[in-house]
Amino acid sequence: MQKDLYAGAGMLAFSVLFYYGAANLGTSFMTDPVGPDGLPKSLALVLGLLSALLILKSLVPMVTRGGFEVLKKADPEARRRHLLALGMLGIGIGYVLIAEAVGYFVGIALVIVVTALYQGTRRTWRLPAIAVSGAAFFWFLFVEFLKIDQPPGIWSKLFASLST
Repeated sequence: MQKDLYAGAGMLAFSVLFYYGAANLGTSFMTDPVGPDGLPKSLALVLGLLSALLILKSLVPMVTRGGFEVLKKADPEARRRHLLALGMLGIGIGYVLIAEAVGYFVGIALVIVVTALYQGTRRTWRLPAIAVSGAAFFWFLFVEFLKIDQPPGIWSKLFASLST
């Protein structure tokens, strides 16, 4: 119940931010009647509605059982799992902060290494090999196959200056 409340509140906040980001999307002369923000705004509204329902679902049993003292009795194992999840969120935020500077390939490789070490993986020669091959896979998937541009980082500028 408590996890549902926290997850619902977090996702409700995320849906508000997502809607705000969708509302600020630019338009072009090729915009159709729905516009570039139509689908993202719809997804944000659906996410907000589902988050509100999840919050409501978690609050009803708490109130009927005699108040919110259930929230005060946090299980230490649940608290540890939440802290681990916050650490994973921190890794994701770190990636967003460094991706533009280091580039997609290096950023994803770093995320793979840091996540594996954070989850308790031993440091062996296989970890960098897995990180490089995972970054290559995701780069190929997004940049080459799906044609979604990713941040090149300083590497493209460095190699361009070396080749001239």
